[in-house]
Amino acid sequence: AQGGAGGIEMQGNQGVVALVAANAYIAFFAFSWGPIMWVMLGEMFPNRFRGAALSICGVVQWLSNFLVTWTFPVLLGSVGLGVSYGIYAACGVVAFVFVRLFVADTKGRTLEAMSRQAEVASCTEAGDAPRPCPSGGATTPPRPAARCRLGGV
Repeated sequence: AQGGAGGIEMQGNQGVVALVAANAYIAFFAFSWGPIMWVMLGEMFPNRFRGAALSICGVVQWLSNFLVTWTFPVLLGSVGLGVSYGIYAACGVVAFVFVRLFVADTKGRTLEAMSRQAEVASCTEAGDAPRPCPSGGATTPPRPAARCRLGGV
């Protein structure tokens, strides 16, 4: 309900529930999405351009934080608190589905092995004759040296 000075007034135990829910969100975020994003970013890019990729991802992440901070008061004033939180919750569900479908599990793999795999995958092009893979595993087709440098191969 709207308060007298244009603020939000909560009846009964709603204030306590809102306070506990907000703090629970912060606590759960602190050991899930918050640090995991930075760990995954450090693991998902090959060594040769990891620094540049992390800097771009950092900028995107901070711009996303700014977007949420900027849109919340606008949404609150136009559609209300429940719908505003519903929109952000829907974004969280979409993020969860995206991670489940498209983010590879890196458990038990070294950064070097993941980097080699990413480089080999980037050098694979249909129609070329296969050659031994730099990691000693499967084969990968050759590409011009200017476009694909795998440890000098």
